[in-house]
Amino acid sequence: MIGKFSAIIGAIGFIVYLGSILHSVLKSSIISFSASVPVLIVVSVGVAMMVYDFVRMLSLSGNSKSKSRR
Repeated sequence: MIGKFSAIIGAIGFIVYLGSILHSVLKSSIISFSASVPVLIVVSVGVAMMVYDFVRMLSLSGNSKSKSRR
């Protein structure tokens, strides 16, 4: 239970961190939108990978508990 809770808090913190980086790059007056597209792609891929791994971790932890009850 603590592991899931800390994983959720960590994931939310990481998304907020990446969002703040993306926000500061997009709102900068000296960086054009076309120059910020690579940052947008990297942040999107990072969030997608984290969500995939988080869902995978939750499914694996759910399977191990059901096996141990038998």
